[in-house]
Amino acid sequence: VPFSREVSSFLMLAMLAMLAWAAACSPPLETVEGPQVVTQASPSERFAGQIAGTADRLVYTSYSADNQVNLSVKIVASGGGKPTTLAGGQGDIEELTADGVNAYWMVREPGTFNRTIKSVTLNGGTVTTLASGIAGVQSATNKCFATDGAFLYFSSQTHGVRRMAITGGA
Repeated sequence: VPFSREVSSFLMLAMLAMLAWAAACSPPLETVEGPQVVTQASPSERFAGQIAGTADRLVYTSYSADNQVNLSVKIVASGGGKPTTLAGGQGDIEELTADGVNAYWMVREPGTFNRTIKSVTLNGGTVTTLASGIAGVQSATNKCFATDGAFLYFSSQTHGVRRMAITGGA
């Protein structure tokens, strides 16, 4: 039985009203529930698990898929994008932190339990060794490395929490 013109118009209006209600009550299409991908490792690299953030960027460590101890320090915009390598071939990076100017990391010195602290500007450049031969530092699993923009802080098995100026030295 064909619908009358009135019934067809009513059904069309009802359908339009439902679509308008669904559009008004549904979240915008750009809204994503849960975590969003900021950057992804290339097939030749792996993330090493160290990550630090600034107001607008993320600094992280990665290594080539075939060498798990020759780590690189990379940076990407916090909204996502293509990462840039700040420092490559840095050895066994155990800790990482950043402020709005520099990235800082702690490397285990080969064959010892000592650590070296290094830095590089977030815009890239020359890697600077801030201190080396630091003994008694806690293991990497403690995530015990931070900055307030003036000092670097890290825990020590024998000295509690230690600090040093971000420019290096004692």
